[in-house]
Amino acid sequence: MFKQIISTKHQHFSSLSLTSNLFRCYATQTKSSGRWLDRQRRDTFVKQAKAQGYRSRAAFKLLEIDEKWGKFLEKSKVIIDLGAAPGSWSQVAAEKMKSGGKLITIDILDMEPLKSPPNKNLQIIQLKGKFEDSIPQLRSYLNEGEFADCLLSDMAPNTSGVKSLDHNRIIFLCNTSIDFAFEVLKPGGCMLMKIFSGPEDATLKNDLKQYFENVNFVKPASSRSESSEVYVLAEGFKL
Repeated sequence: MFKQIISTKHQHFSSLSLTSNLFRCYATQTKSSGRWLDRQRRDTFVKQAKAQGYRSRAAFKLLEIDEKWGKFLEKSKVIIDLGAAPGSWSQVAAEKMKSGGKLITIDILDMEPLKSPPNKNLQIIQLKGKFEDSIPQLRSYLNEGEFADCLLSDMAPNTSGVKSLDHNRIIFLCNTSIDFAFEVLKPGGCMLMKIFSGPEDATLKNDLKQYFENVNFVKPASSRSESSEVYVLAEGFKL
């Protein structure tokens, strides 16, 4: 009987402990969500994105990088946007690229249809699935001998909150994107990728220098200062 009472008490205290831990976890998540919502309400880029019809504030990152680094979008006839959802980078690409070109978006997520800007007459192709598995389907939309002028990637893996793990995951994603570039990017083309800065930055830069003439790390003003997010712009693809 005594053992049964002890066991019952143990179960009771274990339940209290579990409930307490769950409450602390929920409280932390609630505070974090509250801070995110508050930051969104005060963020000028969020407000500008809504006012200008962009699907997210990320549009201003691409706009700034393109403006400061040679207007590579304006020089492009074929652009491929990896991990395109919700579509703000694709919107910018469509606005800036050459008329009569092709914009191909790829994402595992659903994305609202994009329309060609007036008088641009763009062919916009939206593919769903993993980009590394999409090459045969993608090639069916390209003419013989046609390759991309520009490869965009604002992709990021689901973050864990562990900086070293998130850094390694996004570096792996970048390396997969580089392999993809060998299949679809034209000689002289460029690619822009997001990374979370960390110990492997130098290795990634050195690897890219083997395949591109110029490699630069860029931190646009619209990228939050507290974020480790930076962008790698690689130009002059050497196939």
